[in-house]
Amino acid sequence: MEIQGRWDARELKIGGVTGIDHPYCVIGGDILETQEILENDIMSLQTMAASRAVKPFADDVTSKTQLLSETSDTIDKWLKVQLGW
Repeated sequence: MEIQGRWDARELKIGGVTGIDHPYCVIGGDILETQEILENDIMSLQTMAASRAVKPFADDVTSKTQLLSETSDTIDKWLKVQLGW
């Protein structure tokens, strides 16, 4: 599955910030690109799930959709918190 291969090879860069009273972590790298790819892959998986031909792969498609959706939600929440720092 192309989507699986893309995410097996992708890394989320998390860096620390020092020089303040309480060090914290920030998401780095090209996070906008990562979010865009996440959205596209979630939409692709949802389209696959609606297909009649998905039956042999339905469990895999459902689990990948859930995993990518949770990842997207976590990144969104992290970025909101990060903006508040």
